[in-house]
Amino acid sequence: MDKNTCRVIKINKDALYEFIYENFIAQEMDLMDIENRVGVSNNFAIDWEKGEFIFTAHKSEDKDGNDIPFPKDIDINKLLSKMPATTDSVLSPDTCYKDYAFEELMEILAESDEDVKYERTAPIKDTFDDLRKMLREEE
Repeated sequence: MDKNTCRVIKINKDALYEFIYENFIAQEMDLMDIENRVGVSNNFAIDWEKGEFIFTAHKSEDKDGNDIPFPKDIDINKLLSKMPATTDSVLSPDTCYKDYAFEELMEILAESDEDVKYERTAPIKDTFDDLRKMLREEE
């Protein structure tokens, strides 16, 4: 590289999505503590507005080679919006994933649907406004 020169890579949203996903695939065995990639399937989604990404890995075959599909009842995009983060950094030496049974994931989604149905949710702005009000009252 020449003196006083820098190399630049600028990518668009689709390329960034691809980069994130492909890096998770490349590091899947380490990130998810998987011994063998054979018989493992994954799903992923990203929310650009919230800046969140979800990546799942599950056993896709039983011991007899029969398919174990990811349940159709589990909407990965909805799951992304309802689940808490499992780590602050994928670069941490600590475990960054959490194991969930398919049934547990369906329960998380069902609970969030119930919260919406019974209006137990509020826009984030309202939540912060309520917190500010409570803090002012304590003064």
